[in-house]
Amino acid sequence: GGSRVPAAMAEAMGRDRARLDRGVLIRTLYHPTACFNGPGQACVAELSARGAEDRTLHERFVRLIIVDLETAFIPAPGHDGQGAILISEPPVVAYLYDIFELAWTHARPFVDATGRAMEAVSRELHRTILRLLADGLKDEAIARRLGMSLRTTRRHVADILSELNVSSRFQ
Repeated sequence: GGSRVPAAMAEAMGRDRARLDRGVLIRTLYHPTACFNGPGQACVAELSARGAEDRTLHERFVRLIIVDLETAFIPAPGHDGQGAILISEPPVVAYLYDIFELAWTHARPFVDATGRAMEAVSRELHRTILRLLADGLKDEAIARRLGMSLRTTRRHVADILSELNVSSRFQ
């Protein structure tokens, strides 16, 4: 998603540093827009230097925390990201882990959005949007699926149509 509150980011960084220093493996999936966020880039760089692994995934992926393949946390519905549901049923945790692994294999390495890297992120995003357009999704559905604003999605769609020199989605 978008940028995080600086105080929350600082608190999370402290926890993550301590975990990484104890040898905990931390793998994080980000939306590609995180590549354009300066403070986020700095956090990823610091944590990666300590052993964290980070990738980007164009499809929206709901926040999920799995601990020791025994416990999982998912967002509590209707709490604006302020609550979580603890899951400790082994088959459910295993299922969530499998979903994460599948998403991880489709994700791309996190790159700072500078120069060529920014062009690659933009091209990959446009390919994803083009695939969703071909599937018949409307802008609103694409925006929800990719976790971006409707306005940004429409700007990308307009860029793609212009790039392809077409005047309609059907073309």
